[in-house]
Amino acid sequence: MKKVLLLLSLTVSTLFFVSCSKEDENTQQEKAIIGKWYLHSRKYLGRVDIEEYSSICGKSYIQFKEGNKYQRVYIDKKDCYEKLFYGTYSVNDNMLVIKEEYRSEERYTLELSEDKLIMKKPEIPPHNYKSSLIYRRL
Repeated sequence: MKKVLLLLSLTVSTLFFVSCSKEDENTQQEKAIIGKWYLHSRKYLGRVDIEEYSSICGKSYIQFKEGNKYQRVYIDKKDCYEKLFYGTYSVNDNMLVIKEEYRSEERYTLELSEDKLIMKKPEIPPHNYKSSLIYRRL
């Protein structure tokens, strides 16, 4: 009986520890992502486009706020036209989910460091396109 109780308590302790460490990791990512990130480059179908900063127009960026609020500013360099998107986001197990108002939910694999944010779109059948967005803090 003592062995069964010992085994049961070890199992419960292990599950609790694993559950807490996952929550801690997700909480750390949610805190680390908060802030303004400027678009550095886009990768799509093997092609890389570098986003150049324009002193006249500015630079496209994405901003994650506390309370899971999100906004993205796209700047068209040709006409210096600024377009604002906003919505909500969540981070779970290195997966970033963004829901912009009036648009469908988008999922990205998340790679995050202190000054670099990489959002990779999963392969989408039937064409299995791969794309990623690379942002940097300034």
